[in-house]
Amino acid sequence: MAFIPVSKLAKAYTSLKGRVERVKEKSELAIGEVIKVGTVAGVAFGCGYANERYGIQVVKEGGPIREYQVAGMPGDLAVGVGITVLALAGAAGKYQEHGSNVGLGFLACYGTRLGQQKGATARITSQQPKQVAAGGVWQGWNASQWAQGQPAARAQG
Repeated sequence: MAFIPVSKLAKAYTSLKGRVERVKEKSELAIGEVIKVGTVAGVAFGCGYANERYGIQVVKEGGPIREYQVAGMPGDLAVGVGITVLALAGAAGKYQEHGSNVGLGFLACYGTRLGQQKGATARITSQQPKQVAAGGVWQGWNASQWAQGQPAARAQG
């Protein structure tokens, strides 16, 4: 039976230990990013739910929406700015990153609603077509023409 020299075993162990440490560092970074994305998306989802479930109906430029309000302003904006400022000021201590992610989730919710309102306003006030095909180019098809496979331009001309 052949024995492996202790020096080779020690070298292999050191090499393996270094590899494990590098994998661990990369895993910690990846897990941190997953937690960040999950926090922001989860808070944005909860905020959107709260707006629709508990918000009051207000009329905005794109039409009526439901909005949870704090002191007369959009709750997602007020809470998002407040939590983000507190987190950046160090009020969350060692959990500063998590506090900042929660604040960003509220701001993401507000940004989404604002974008929807502006898009609705642009759609209402614009004479541009409302249908978009894959690739972002409007093809001018309506539902019945989609079923027949004919674009509106060909059907009209």
